[in-house]
Amino acid sequence: MRTAYKALIAGALGAVVLTLLIMSILGSTQYLSVSDLYKKNLVGRNVVVMGKVVNGTIAYRDGYVEFVIFDENSTGRESVRVVYVGSSNINVYDGAIVVAKGSFNGTAIIATEVLTKCPSAYKPAEPEGR
Repeated sequence: MRTAYKALIAGALGAVVLTLLIMSILGSTQYLSVSDLYKKNLVGRNVVVMGKVVNGTIAYRDGYVEFVIFDENSTGRESVRVVYVGSSNINVYDGAIVVAKGSFNGTAIIATEVLTKCPSAYKPAEPEGR
């Protein structure tokens, strides 16, 4: 009886560890840079790309929003057009850091989701006594 109990606990613990491992692998998302789109053969693939919105490129069209992002860490300043089909009520603005999730067709990311990094409003506290 004691051996069966130990085997049951070991099996349950192994299942929990395996489930956590699978969840961490599937849940971890690696952001690509804009230059990665062109370095790797990602045409027709689903991608998650981070970049900075080029000033003056945001256009709200009938049924979609279009803008250009670039890789600010690249020496070549590679850029790619993002076409977001969905609610035009997204928080995209000039100079924003965005993450575009969607498929890359070779010239644009057809995004199903666009996330905007919120600007930091952190200010250090004033020292007491001032």
